[in-house]
Amino acid sequence: MSTLVECVPNFSEGRDQAKVDAIIDAMKMPGVYLLDREMDSDHNRCVITLVGEREAIQEAAIRGVGKAAEIIDLNTHTGAHPRMGAADVVPFIPIDGVTIEDCVAMANHVGEQIWTRYQIPVYLYEAAARTPERQGLENIRRGQFEGIRAEIATNPARRPDFGEPRVHPTAGATVVGARKFLIAYNVFLNTPDVDIAKKIAKAVRFSNGGMRFVKGAGFLVRGLAQVSMNLTDFEQTPIHRVFEMVKREAARYGVLPLSSEIVGLIPKKALEQAAEWFLQVENFDSSLILENRLASVMGGKMAVGGLRAGVEPFVEQLAAPGDSRRRQRLCRSGSHGSGPGRDGRLHVARQESLSAVRVATERGHRPPHSTARRTQGRGRCRRRVLQLCDESLQTGQDRRRKIRRGDDRGRP
Repeated sequence: MSTLVECVPNFSEGRDQAKVDAIIDAMKMPGVYLLDREMDSDHNRCVITLVGEREAIQEAAIRGVGKAAEIIDLNTHTGAHPRMGAADVVPFIPIDGVTIEDCVAMANHVGEQIWTRYQIPVYLYEAAARTPERQGLENIRRGQFEGIRAEIATNPARRPDFGEPRVHPTAGATVVGARKFLIAYNVFLNTPDVDIAKKIAKAVRFSNGGMRFVKGAGFLVRGLAQVSMNLTDFEQTPIHRVFEMVKREAARYGVLPLSSEIVGLIPKKALEQAAEWFLQVENFDSSLILENRLASVMGGKMAVGGLRAGVEPFVEQLAAPGDSRRRQRLCRSGSHGSGPGRDGRLHVARQESLSAVRVATERGHRPPHSTARRTQGRGRCRRRVLQLCDESLQTGQDRRRKIRRGDDRGRP
């Protein structure tokens, strides 16, 4: 089975293009693809985004760490961003055909190899952490290269997961782990006062009572105060909500967000959420986006959520407020009518959605009929009916596969 894993190594070099090129060249190998590279001279750090097959991307990451150890000396390194290693952090993120547990196993293998090949001690973090205290990167990296170098031999809490209790003389130590997709999101303020950025970061980040799944710090970058954040679960704490929180906190100090930036890549869904929130589009759905709809039509399925391109208009009518007789006519039309609904997979999808639609209405998911609540109610109804439709479609597809294999006789 094919596998796809993302790896986003962070290296402590953001000023020398030749060094970054050399690290990337070291990671080039069959089955591994470069998606993005970001360099920041103020942070003196680069973020490389790779994707590839499970075995190949592990070797690529190991080689990248080795090359960074050759050309980066932390004894002379300066920059706004905290760092403890030439190759500072190497996370693995599951994409397709792998689980987070698989990525934990990968992190262990890579960590062991980094110590064996290059004598760089390795700490495991996030899902790969062996103790709760090491789940957070900030806990491991506290004190940075200099602080860890001073304590690693005497403080048991600083002992690495792989290797002896001593840092590499120039490359320091490396953190390797497994995690979900992370959005690196920074907001620039219209002030050079970095203390304001630090106060805002403290208010926003979860560790000080702020927003769940948000980590933050304040830096001076390109002459402006920057609130630098990592969003570790954008579906639970979306990016637009974080921006608004920063904006409100900034107003307390008489400043405003000037701009924001994404470091690395961002899932399309995160931007769709932001568009829906800021534009306040009624009954927004990803299928309203032209490119998503084109992909669904050309590929025969929605980019998100199954065979919905043809089912949605049908469900929209069923979910809308109206009398039961009109809904019954639609159901009879869907069951016995002609037209596009009778063609191939779309016809099957419509048939299998009918039972889900009936379940939704029986459970009371029809929207209220009062004018004041109609729009909000229709949105809830539509989403719930489509959810049940998707579940029905998946159940039907699984059942047909069993029948084709001969291990089921069509019984539910």
